[in-house]
Amino acid sequence: MTINIESWKIDDEQWMEKRLSEWKEYEFNISNYAGYEKSDFPAYKKYFLTGDDKSLTSFIRTNHSDQRLIEMWLHPSVEPRVYEKIAESIIDIRRVRQTFLRNTPARRKSFKGESHFNGKDFIIYKALFPSHFLREDYPELDDSEFKERAWVEQKLMIAAYLDFFERKEYMPYDYCQVSVPYWKELFATGYQKKTSCEKYLLYFEKLKSNGVNHPNKIKLLEEILSVFNAQDLPELALKEISLVRESLSS
Repeated sequence: MTINIESWKIDDEQWMEKRLSEWKEYEFNISNYAGYEKSDFPAYKKYFLTGDDKSLTSFIRTNHSDQRLIEMWLHPSVEPRVYEKIAESIIDIRRVRQTFLRNTPARRKSFKGESHFNGKDFIIYKALFPSHFLREDYPELDDSEFKERAWVEQKLMIAAYLDFFERKEYMPYDYCQVSVPYWKELFATGYQKKTSCEKYLLYFEKLKSNGVNHPNKIKLLEEILSVFNAQDLPELALKEISLVRESLSS
């Protein structure tokens, strides 16, 4: 069922004209994602324009998780609670999080409009991702698998950070700007004897030395480096960070 149907102002001619003019940008950006069928695009468009419940039902298909991401993406609301409600109704939200991380923005460099998610990147990220990476959320994994999952996800976020800094243009809607607290939990949970942070710690330290060209890039870099300065990381991580920094000063 369509959530917050009143967000669609279908009786407002100007609103509908603007919505229709925006559709091509949304269509292009969704087309850049793997796994979405062209046959579903007419339903996407109708839901995007009118909030049509039958169209929504037709492409969700028994709560297909990745399609719930489309439901959020195409919703016109700017109210965080609307997106939280959709997220709360997703059965396999972890799959949706993985889809989100695997496709933005480092792996999908081209987009039309304001951003990969047409300006919705922050609001979708905040609705999908928890504040903490909790053991009880993964009862099917043993302890080793849980650590592996955390490390894989933190590497996906690192890829997003690298892309954010290496792009010449500043991307104001890049979700990675609000993801550091969650990334820190992934890093602390997933760090093990066989893992290493040397490569990207060196990258971020070099970036600091060379300087970055936007206030929000500076802010994000400071937040990331503050994670490596934190004393509540695993002992193994603290030792490696110390050794890396000693090599930089020698």
